Amino acid sequence: MPLRAIWTRHTYPSAPHADSRCATANAKASTTRPSGPKSTSLKKPPKSSALKNKSTSSNQITGMKICCSPQHILMPVYINCLKIIWQYHSLGLSHPLPMNLLTVFTPAFNSAHTLRRLYESLVTQSCPDFEWLVIDNGSSDFTQQLIEGFKREGRIHIAYIRQEHGGPHNAYHTAYANISTELCVCIDADNFMPEDAVETIATNWREKGGTANAGIIGLNCHMDTMEAIGRRFPEDIAKAYFPELYAQGFNLHNCTPVTRTDLMRDAVIHTGDDVDDDLTLLYALLQISDSLPMLTANECFSITDTQVRMDISPQESIFKRYAESPRSFARLRHLEMRLKHTSLRHSYRSAMHYVACILLAGGHDIIMDSRHKALTILAGIPGYIMYRYISHRYKR
Repeated sequence: MPLRAIWTRHTYPSAPHADSRCATANAKASTTRPSGPKSTSLKKPPKSSALKNKSTSSNQITGMKICCSPQHILMPVYINCLKIIWQYHSLGLSHPLPMNLLTVFTPAFNSAHTLRRLYESLVTQSCPDFEWLVIDNGSSDFTQQLIEGFKREGRIHIAYIRQEHGGPHNAYHTAYANISTELCVCIDADNFMPEDAVETIATNWREKGGTANAGIIGLNCHMDTMEAIGRRFPEDIAKAYFPELYAQGFNLHNCTPVTRTDLMRDAVIHTGDDVDDDLTLLYALLQISDSLPMLTANECFSITDTQVRMDISPQESIFKRYAESPRSFARLRHLEMRLKHTSLRHSYRSAMHYVACILLAGGHDIIMDSRHKALTILAGIPGYIMYRYISHRYKR
């Protein structure tokens, strides 16, 4: 293919055609060339075809040099950069990177039957300022094929990581190591989001958020009634430390925390492997939000259809889990005793549960291992009674 044809096909649409610019340049050159007396006695010999082709190629190359002038190449790039900066300025962003504000990440294990519902809730979001990260813990169903099909549709930005089955704990480590956005939220595979969730998160964070806050926390709602699971946040509280809310009965079952990625990444790394998978996020969240407050929003961030068993009281349920994972809960209760933003009553209650869990785990140095020895001594007798009850009812 001739060089001129190649260049013309890739010329920026708004720029003048190469032939017209080259013709204009040649016309100007012919008008400015001095004219001498015409010779009638001598005539130039006709050029051969090879010389004509050489001349034509020279003109084409000359024209291409004109087409490649810096102002014609850089101007469209400059205009596009201005357009991008203006678009992000209109969205309230101080800089165009990162491209998205939020990452919704989902640990999945044989969850193909519920992932489509979550996917459909994400593609209908009123604000597209997010991306979806799926961590597949070695699913044996068609989860991978399903996600690949979603990616081919191109409706939202999707990242998919498959790893060997290691439980949600490993999924959290993988997720936070690969998230590059400022905020992140964990939405389980069997839950989904209302269509305005991302918009609510983005609006609240851009108006009130920043480095002085650890994130923003919203509500979980029932799928059937769309009512909040548990209580709503007090209307007069715009932000709060999560340990304060936790002492009042707010937890990860009735709340959806959206956290800063940098804070959660460091907290999850230092959680350790001796904390149960379903306690990893709670343990990390209590740590980061004991130093920085979180914005509160009485808006639904996540919808669940999990049916709560009414035949088992919450107290009996937690006692059963103590019997199954005493060491993990002992570490969690020990952390609760050390929190700054909590009540003395909650700290004493945590000390009782700490004593019971240590005894269930076969520990003996209860007081020596505790950083609040006086509080642990005061909680020793009621903690021992709790231990006897749990071991009699649930321990084999």
